[in-house]
Amino acid sequence: MIDNNRAQQLYEKLGFRKIGIIRDAYFDGRCGKFTDAMYMDLLKKDWDILKDKILK
Repeated sequence: MIDNNRAQQLYEKLGFRKIGIIRDAYFDGRCGKFTDAMYMDLLKKDWDILKDKILK
């Protein structure tokens, strides 16, 4: 969810990067309207570099 800042911060600390926003991606029953979705990814080559730092 685009409004879940705590999750986004955690993913970014783990090496994920924001790759795009899908507008009006799903219906959010909490507020009764369509909401944007944030897409993030982590490439394997980036994970291979980061995992050594995380596992130390």
